[in-house]
Amino acid sequence: MLVLYTWGLVELYCLRGTRGPNRFGPDPLVPIDTSPGWDQMSEIELVPHKASPPRV
Repeated sequence: MLVLYTWGLVELYCLRGTRGPNRFGPDPLVPIDTSPGWDQMSEIELVPHKASPPRV
């Protein structure tokens, strides 16, 4: 009987379970992405290269 109790404890408290979303909802153990998205307006503007010397 002790073996069954131990097996139940291991199943419920030690094993991770299904990864990713399932019928009960999203995976609560997935790390949340807190990095900001790419902001196009804050990027450096690239100027085209000109091969001739500047006018005097």
